[in-house]
Amino acid sequence: MINLTKKPFFLAQEDIEWVENTKNSMTVEEKIGQLFVPIGYSGDSDYLDNVMLSHHIGGIMYRCGESKEMQQTELLAYYINKHCNGKYDIQKLLETIDRYITPELKNLNWGYDLPMYVCGTKHAHVDNVYHLKKEYTCTANEMYDIVETLSSQQRTRYGTGYSKTDFSILDRAYENYKKGNK
Repeated sequence: MINLTKKPFFLAQEDIEWVENTKNSMTVEEKIGQLFVPIGYSGDSDYLDNVMLSHHIGGIMYRCGESKEMQQTELLAYYINKHCNGKYDIQKLLETIDRYITPELKNLNWGYDLPMYVCGTKHAHVDNVYHLKKEYTCTANEMYDIVETLSSQQRTRYGTGYSKTDFSILDRAYENYKKGNK
């Protein structure tokens, strides 16, 4: 049997119980569906209903491309959460990506990245999340939590006077976040 508490999983007992309970509650058709991760070509809800819900697939991959094309990722996450009655924990996904995928991406220079995902899902200006990434090497989960503390106006603008060099409000939000997570 695979030890889920060891590398590469590092799951807590509570997480292992969730995995086992979920697996035990699945039909054979659902378990088989989890083996497939097709390439997605559309964010259309009819397509997603047919592929995601009808076949119980394990995931969906979208090809890399320009950021405007990668908005499909945001639509997909929104769609999944909508069909999970708001109970899909996107931060678990971000944590997994931060832990296992982001270190591998440091040498790659293509496709969509997590700061852009946080921008899209939190309706934040790109300079805000890139400031957090550059100045504090924040993970996607940290960016997500920090941007969440900003007002909607602060998220869509950057810098106090909306300049490209003054990030004092964002810096204070980062400091408050770090104080609260010690």
